[in-house]
Amino acid sequence: MLRIVRNALLCGSLLLPALVQAVELIPVNIKRIDRNHYETTDELIHIITRNCMEYVYADDALVTFEPYGLENSLTFGSGAVCDVKIMYDRAANYVTSSSQLRR
Repeated sequence: MLRIVRNALLCGSLLLPALVQAVELIPVNIKRIDRNHYETTDELIHIITRNCMEYVYADDALVTFEPYGLENSLTFGSGAVCDVKIMYDRAANYVTSSSQLRR
Protein backbone atom coordinates (compact mmCIF):
# COMPACT_ATOMS: atom_id res chain seq x y z
CA MET A 1 0.00 0.00 0.00
CA LEU A 2 2.82 2.38 0.87
CA ARG A 3 4.44 1.68 -2.50
CA ILE A 4 1.21 2.62 -4.34
CA VAL A 5 0.93 5.91 -2.45
CA ARG A 6 4.60 6.71 -3.05
CA ASN A 7 4.28 5.96 -6.79
CA ALA A 8 1.13 8.09 -7.04
CA LEU A 9 2.90 11.01 -5.37
CA LEU A 10 5.90 10.60 -7.65
CA CYS A 11 3.71 10.55 -10.78
CA GLY A 12 1.78 13.58 -9.56
CA SER A 13 4.97 15.53 -8.92
CA LEU A 14 6.23 14.65 -12.40
CA LEU A 15 2.99 15.71 -14.10
CA LEU A 16 2.53 18.99 -12.23
CA PRO A 17 5.46 20.83 -13.90
CA ALA A 18 4.18 19.73 -17.32
CA LEU A 19 0.76 21.18 -16.55
CA VAL A 20 2.19 24.43 -15.23
CA GLN A 21 4.42 24.87 -18.28
CA ALA A 22 1.45 24.47 -20.62
CA VAL A 23 0.25 27.99 -19.78
CA GLU A 24 1.67 30.53 -22.20
CA LEU A 25 1.71 34.32 -22.26
CA ILE A 26 1.25 35.54 -25.82
CA PRO A 27 1.74 39.23 -26.67
CA VAL A 28 -0.72 40.47 -29.30
CA ASN A 29 -1.66 43.76 -30.90
CA ILE A 30 -5.46 43.89 -31.03
CA LYS A 31 -8.43 45.97 -32.04
CA ARG A 32 -12.08 45.73 -31.08
CA ILE A 33 -14.46 44.53 -33.79
CA ASP A 34 -17.70 44.24 -31.84
CA ARG A 35 -18.92 43.68 -28.31
CA ASN A 36 -16.82 40.80 -26.91
CA HIS A 37 -15.05 40.34 -30.26
CA TYR A 38 -11.43 41.35 -30.77
CA GLU A 39 -8.94 40.50 -33.49
CA THR A 40 -5.24 40.99 -34.01
CA THR A 41 -4.33 43.95 -36.18
CA ASP A 42 -3.01 41.59 -38.85
CA GLU A 43 -6.53 40.04 -38.85
CA LEU A 44 -5.27 36.49 -38.35
CA ILE A 45 -6.52 35.65 -34.85
CA HIS A 46 -9.99 36.36 -33.46
CA ILE A 47 -10.65 36.44 -29.71
CA ILE A 48 -14.15 36.11 -28.27
CA THR A 49 -14.47 37.28 -24.66
CA ARG A 50 -17.10 37.25 -21.90
CA ASN A 51 -18.59 40.57 -20.75
CA CYS A 52 -15.63 42.64 -21.93
CA MET A 53 -16.26 46.35 -22.41
CA GLU A 54 -12.70 47.46 -23.22
CA TYR A 55 -12.45 49.73 -26.26
CA VAL A 56 -9.11 49.33 -28.04
CA TYR A 57 -7.65 49.95 -31.46
CA ALA A 58 -4.12 48.75 -32.28
CA ASP A 59 -3.25 48.35 -28.60
CA ASP A 60 -0.86 45.85 -27.09
CA ALA A 61 -2.36 43.11 -24.95
CA LEU A 62 -1.34 39.82 -23.42
CA VAL A 63 -3.23 36.56 -23.87
CA THR A 64 -2.85 34.02 -21.08
CA PHE A 65 -3.46 30.82 -22.99
CA GLU A 66 -3.71 27.22 -21.86
CA PRO A 67 -4.71 24.64 -24.48
CA TYR A 68 -8.13 23.27 -23.55
CA GLY A 69 -8.05 25.47 -20.45
CA LEU A 70 -10.98 27.20 -18.82
CA GLU A 71 -8.99 30.08 -17.35
CA ASN A 72 -7.76 31.84 -20.51
CA SER A 73 -7.68 35.62 -20.29
CA LEU A 74 -6.89 38.77 -22.24
CA THR A 75 -5.01 41.50 -20.35
CA PHE A 76 -5.07 44.95 -21.93
CA GLY A 77 -2.43 47.66 -21.65
CA SER A 78 -4.78 49.60 -19.37
CA GLY A 79 -4.70 46.72 -16.88
CA ALA A 80 -8.24 45.50 -17.59
CA VAL A 81 -8.58 41.72 -17.71
CA CYS A 82 -11.28 39.82 -19.62
CA ASP A 83 -12.06 36.12 -19.77
CA VAL A 84 -11.43 34.52 -23.17
CA LYS A 85 -14.25 32.32 -24.35
CA ILE A 86 -12.87 31.24 -27.77
CA MET A 87 -9.81 31.92 -29.90
CA TYR A 88 -9.76 31.01 -33.58
CA ASP A 89 -7.87 31.86 -36.73
CA ARG A 90 -9.21 33.65 -39.79
CA ALA A 91 -10.25 30.39 -41.44
CA ALA A 92 -12.43 29.62 -38.37
CA ASN A 93 -10.23 26.74 -37.25
CA TYR A 94 -10.31 26.60 -33.48
CA VAL A 95 -6.94 27.15 -31.87
CA THR A 96 -6.00 24.27 -29.63
CA SER A 97 -2.39 25.21 -28.94
CA SER A 98 -0.31 28.34 -29.11
CA SER A 99 1.88 26.77 -31.79
CA GLN A 100 -1.09 27.21 -34.13
CA LEU A 101 -1.16 30.96 -33.55
CA ARG A 102 0.32 32.71 -36.56
CA ARG A 103 2.57 35.60 -35.65
